[in-house]
Amino acid sequence: MPEAVVNATLPYLSPVVAAMIQLQRWTGARPGEVCLVRPCDVDRSGAVWVFTPEHHKLDWRANPEQRTVVIGREGRQRVLAPYLLRSQTSHCFSPRDAERQRAQARRAAESPIDTDAELPRESSVVTAPQSSRVAWRWGERADHRERA
Repeated sequence: MPEAVVNATLPYLSPVVAAMIQLQRWTGARPGEVCLVRPCDVDRSGAVWVFTPEHHKLDWRANPEQRTVVIGREGRQRVLAPYLLRSQTSHCFSPRDAERQRAQARRAAESPIDTDAELPRESSVVTAPQSSRVAWRWGERADHRERA
């Protein structure tokens, strides 16, 4: 996919999904590998970090090679570092986090109720008689039932 299309799409994604796409772009990791990143699988001892997935798509072979994904400065500093601040065995990119961020953004975008709005005048408000305010039950009105 052209880089211009990816860059134009990123602002419309949740921060978690955007970070996953950026990390995949900068490292060449497979989408499934990005989903599996955990802090305990990232060797951060050198200038270049190395992610070694616990499992990968060639595990079924008799002698699979160890898969490693090199994470340079772009991926490390801009994307992955904030997501490593969690339990060592939990996944860095969590659908729960993405959903929480999406819900927060939706709530922030909703317009608050205008409490200073003009209320209708008392003369235009129609009130129902007290007897019609009885709750409906089993498809009939409670005030129409026979009384014992």
